[in-house]
Amino acid sequence: MDILEQFIRDVSYKFPKGYPDINNPKDIILLESLISKIGVDIFNKDLNEDETKGEATLFETALVKAWYDLKNEEVPSDAAEQKDLNALSPEMIEDAKHILKQNNLTEGSGAKQLGSSSAPTTPFWKSHGAINTTPKTDVIIGDKKISLKVGPSQLMSGAGNELTATFYAALKNSLNVQKEIVDNITDTIKKVFVKGTTKSGNVRQAKQKGDDEILNAAVDKMKELKKEIKTFFESNPDFLINFAYEAATGEEKFGGNLGTADYILSISANYKNGKLYKIDKNYAKELANKMNLDISMKSGSQKIKKVKTGRYNYFTVLRASLEDLFQDASNDIKVDNNINF
Repeated sequence: MDILEQFIRDVSYKFPKGYPDINNPKDIILLESLISKIGVDIFNKDLNEDETKGEATLFETALVKAWYDLKNEEVPSDAAEQKDLNALSPEMIEDAKHILKQNNLTEGSGAKQLGSSSAPTTPFWKSHGAINTTPKTDVIIGDKKISLKVGPSQLMSGAGNELTATFYAALKNSLNVQKEIVDNITDTIKKVFVKGTTKSGNVRQAKQKGDDEILNAAVDKMKELKKEIKTFFESNPDFLINFAYEAATGEEKFGGNLGTADYILSISANYKNGKLYKIDKNYAKELANKMNLDISMKSGSQKIKKVKTGRYNYFTVLRASLEDLFQDASNDIKVDNNINF
C-alpha cells in the first residue's frame, strides 16, 4: 500500500460518502487541504498557523455567508473568497445560522473572514526575530474578533523565534518570574530550534552517522528543553496562563489590531453547536489546563529543479494543541518528544 492510498483510507471518514467525490467542490477543497497538510510533513513546506485549509476554515466562510443570509443581503466581495462560498453546502450554512443565533452573533455592522490575510506585528514581536504574520482572528462578526476552534484544535505553532517571542510576551505580564530563567529557556530554544540539510540520506540516517553536529546538538538538547519547559510551567502557573493568553489572542504580537483575537468560538466536531467565550485571563487559565505542547523535528526530501538530491532538509517546530474545547475535555500540560530515530 503506497502512502497516498494509506492517506485516503485514513481520512475517508471526513467525507460524506466515505471517499472524496471529485464532482463535489466541497470534497475537492477538503481533499486539497488535507494533502497540503501531508505536504508540510513530507516535503518540508514552511510551517505556520494556517498551514492547512480544511473544513474548519470552510466553516468560517459558512459563518460569513449565514450572517448575510440572515440579513437577506449579498455577501460583499471582500468578506469571503468566492470559491469557498461556492463550496458551501446548504446544511453547512444552516448549521452556521444556528450557531450564530445560539450565541447572539446576528447583529453588528457586518461579517468578514480574514482567511489567508496577514496582520502587521508590533516592534516588540519583530525585535525577537519572529516573522509570522498570520492573524489569530479567523472571522470578524460585528465588533467581535473571533478565533474558531473545531474539535481538537491548535492554539499556536511556530519555530524558535515565534516561541521565544511568546515566552517574553508572557514574561511582560508575569511579575514574579525572573527574566534570567526565561533567558535560559530561550537560549536552549535557540539550540534546539534549528534548520539544516543533511550531508546525505534522511534525518534518521544522519543521526546514526553522527556527522551532523547541528542535528546532533538539537536532538540532544531537545530532551533538556522538554524537562526545562515542563518544570518551569509547573512551577509558574501564572506564567503559563499568560503564555496561553498570548498564544490565544496575539495581544502583544499584533498590538490590538485586527489580528488580535478577543473571542474563541468553540464548535462541536459535528458543526451543529457552538459556544462563544471572551478570552480573558480566567478563560486563559482554562486553556492552559487543556493545552498540550509538542516539540518535534520535521524533515523532507531536498529537491533542486524538482530533482531529489539525496539530502533532506530538517527543522524543529512547536505546536500548542488543545483538546476539544466544546466537550470541555481537560488535560494537564505535557511536552512530548516526537523525534523517532
